[in-house]
Amino acid sequence: RTALGQGVEMNWVASDKLKVTEDDWLFIADGKTAYYSIVAPLRLGAMIAGASEKELDKLTKFGLYLGRCFQLVDDLLDVVEGEDIRESKRTLILGHLLDKVKGGDKARLVKILSKTREKKTNTEVVWVMQKMDELGSITYAKVKAKEYKKQALDCFNKDLGFLKVEPARGNLLKLVNFVLERDH
Repeated sequence: RTALGQGVEMNWVASDKLKVTEDDWLFIADGKTAYYSIVAPLRLGAMIAGASEKELDKLTKFGLYLGRCFQLVDDLLDVVEGEDIRESKRTLILGHLLDKVKGGDKARLVKILSKTREKKTNTEVVWVMQKMDELGSITYAKVKAKEYKKQALDCFNKDLGFLKVEPARGNLLKLVNFVLERDH
């Protein structure tokens, strides 16, 4: 899943696929981040501890929500640095911008995104960042990240009562808050 998610993202950049829907982004985020960084470690630990299939399914659901939040925060941090723009990564933020930008600005954005990393100027990267801010793409991603955190917390509180051992349960809850509030 991880290799597939990363490979699809790289293919979209290489082939200049501009229109990336939220479902497209979820496919990539779930594959390259959620399953690799959160779901798989949770499931592995739970399997070692003798979890049932039903418990594993609940951990998977929780991990997907948390992984999506993690990926959005990662994308937001990379936007501040301009890295995802330089690489023309197909993020939820960029998808939102492409939906909102119009006319000559859209043509300029498409032209910038079609350039290689080396050919993009700092002025172009800053312009894209400003458009993301101006048209609400950054705010949109922040709101979505908070929604995924809330879904993870709801899942944790409703479905993960079988995780009772402390401090492990409390540390997992701390992880949920860290994922959204991290600055690195």
